Amino acid sequence: GMWGTEDFRPLTVLPPAKKEGVLLMSDIDGTLVGDDGEATQKFFWVWNEKYKQRGSHLVYNTGRPFPSAHNLIKENRLEMPSALVCSEGTEIYWFGPGGAEDVEPDYEWREILMLSWPYPAIKEGVMEIVEQMKHEVQDANYLPDMNGQPMIVISVQDKGKADNMIGKINHEVRHSRQLPFDLSCSSGGGNFFILITPKGASKGSAAMHVSKRLGFSVDRVMVAGDGENDVPLFETTEEGFKGTIVSNAVEGLRAWISRSPSGHLIHRSLSHQALGVLEGLDHHFKDREKDEEVGEDGGESA
Repeated sequence: GMWGTEDFRPLTVLPPAKKEGVLLMSDIDGTLVGDDGEATQKFFWVWNEKYKQRGSHLVYNTGRPFPSAHNLIKENRLEMPSALVCSEGTEIYWFGPGGAEDVEPDYEWREILMLSWPYPAIKEGVMEIVEQMKHEVQDANYLPDMNGQPMIVISVQDKGKADNMIGKINHEVRHSRQLPFDLSCSSGGGNFFILITPKGASKGSAAMHVSKRLGFSVDRVMVAGDGENDVPLFETTEEGFKGTIVSNAVEGLRAWISRSPSGHLIHRSLSHQALGVLEGLDHHFKDREKDEEVGEDGGESA
């Protein structure tokens, strides 16, 4: 574990999901948080009044690394979730009842991911390339050795250098040594970050893990997003999750959805950012609420 060896670890046992609750797993930037702060406020007001009281769970699923996403919660720009999926699905954190600092990593997910890639061999290959290209590399962080997170992050200054580095890693580590891993690139603060992660670690596979731990049936789960990095999140609709894209979603995501075999399960919101997420919840779960009310009043339950 993070602090040396652990003989046993108490696994947080979560209560079974309530029948009338739903699970919302949403992207943050451009989806729940954007330039329209009022939309975000309205979202939380409706969520707390209408969904949270019925035993619903909110999970943030973001490309941001943990410190950056956690800050939004600590600064009250986002309310406390049940869980936080960050760094494109390579990390999951669970929140307890004690506030924003009452948070712990999902050790089981770390273990699943660390077992799914030959990290020492990948690290060795990557270090050789970083050494060869040291004039282009600003920083290289081997996170499994630092905090247990299954990811190698290399930062370079521009897209050309990033593409060059990705080509080299692909050729010399992935193909020549035949080592399995995923490779992606993200940008922020003027830098380009090359992310090397276990194969199959994604926003989508992490969402499936979270929904299983919370005990929701697939028809009670909705995912929401706006960007191309949300495609893996929307791939969960092939397992039966419902989806919503907000009206400000990028063209690449829309194009993917129009080709997707499960596109009929994805609502294309006419509202932007967090209001689009509310529209999606309403679209997917409205009839279910009516059925439950009828059933509770002793009438026919559809």
